[in-house]
Amino acid sequence: MWTPLPSMDHDETAGLHRLHLEHSVANHASCRIAEKAGFVAEGIHRSSVPHADGWHDMHFHGRVSTDR
Repeated sequence: MWTPLPSMDHDETAGLHRLHLEHSVANHASCRIAEKAGFVAEGIHRSSVPHADGWHDMHFHGRVSTDR
């Protein structure tokens, strides 16, 4: 289940400045959700997570309090 993140204005009151997430580059749906939630694609971490079928590249996203 996916729950939208609060606005960054709310996050600032909680003292958060930066949030990040990563997902498998093969998971295109997760990428679309991250972008819709305001996360900016920042790059790929190659062979960073082991899975049963081998090492997966992970797509990295970030969101900072100055993003609008």
